[in-house]
Amino acid sequence: MNSAIFDGTGACPFCKLESKFKNDSRRQVYEYTCSACGTYVLSYASYLYLQDNADKINLANCIAENIESNIEYEDIRCAWLMDGDPKPNFAHKGLIIKSIRDIQSKPINHAEKLLGILRLIALKARENSNPFDDVELYTIDLFRLRILHSSELYSWLSQMAFDGLLTYTQPEAHEVIYNTEMPQTSIEARAKLTPRGWAHLSGVKATDSRKVFVAMKFNWTDTEREIQIKFLETVKSACRNCGYQADIVTEDHEGPILDKIIASIKEARFVIADFTYNNRGVYFEAGYARALGIPVIHTVMYGDTEDPKDDNKHLHFDVRQINYLEWDSSTRLRERLESRIRAIVGPVAG
Repeated sequence: MNSAIFDGTGACPFCKLESKFKNDSRRQVYEYTCSACGTYVLSYASYLYLQDNADKINLANCIAENIESNIEYEDIRCAWLMDGDPKPNFAHKGLIIKSIRDIQSKPINHAEKLLGILRLIALKARENSNPFDDVELYTIDLFRLRILHSSELYSWLSQMAFDGLLTYTQPEAHEVIYNTEMPQTSIEARAKLTPRGWAHLSGVKATDSRKVFVAMKFNWTDTEREIQIKFLETVKSACRNCGYQADIVTEDHEGPILDKIIASIKEARFVIADFTYNNRGVYFEAGYARALGIPVIHTVMYGDTEDPKDDNKHLHFDVRQINYLEWDSSTRLRERLESRIRAIVGPVAG
């Protein structure tokens, strides 16, 4: 009897880069491990949809979702399904169910890419002793910014160079970097910010930002891991529907991670603070944001507010007086969170 699972290699159905896959005919799914997209699950129906429509639709959102999910979660992956597909049964793996049609149809704010490229270069440059050293921009970096083609990248870089914000060079040949994490990603450009570019970034106000900082406890128990993932995906969806992008920091306060948290809060348009498990780090992050005048939306899982027998389910009296959203289902949370965002901050125009 032939095995129900066989391995192969080929182009990723989303980004077309080198990938490996497992074909599970019993469950009717493919499990891909892509050079850029990371690991994800694809139903047979979704695979056929991509084969028939890949040249007709913009998959930038889907590619970015794959990459971000692999960065944010160590043991969770996207499962791309079509309407009517059963959920794949992988008992040992967490799955975030995604719809290709829903994600690919979300509008992309191209105007935001200019600032995104500047911030990407600045982030990479902070690892150097000299802020005016060249940094390398890889294919996977651009995919996260929803830039799929080198020609688009060079159009943005050319304009920013004309404006005096940066200088850049194209690689002399098609340079490919090999390692165990990203078996094949190309260097698309080398760039560095000018003094004017650094000054421009420092003048960008939080009120111009589309980023949302999500403050929450991250090391949940294994039994509640699925609840955590559903919460995060719901928050990301609610923010996206209002024109914002949730910034997920997947580590608690520890050494340099605190610097990253503070920097992320400063760049955020607003903060969503979830007090489930009464996490002390969330109190700090919410308080820090308020001190900077950044709006904070409070949430907490139903039942984690006033349990006198469990300190982890008993909010401090300072925040019990604040209006917070108590959540018990993803649908209700998304609706209420979208309403709160529109009321307190307002949707992104355009």
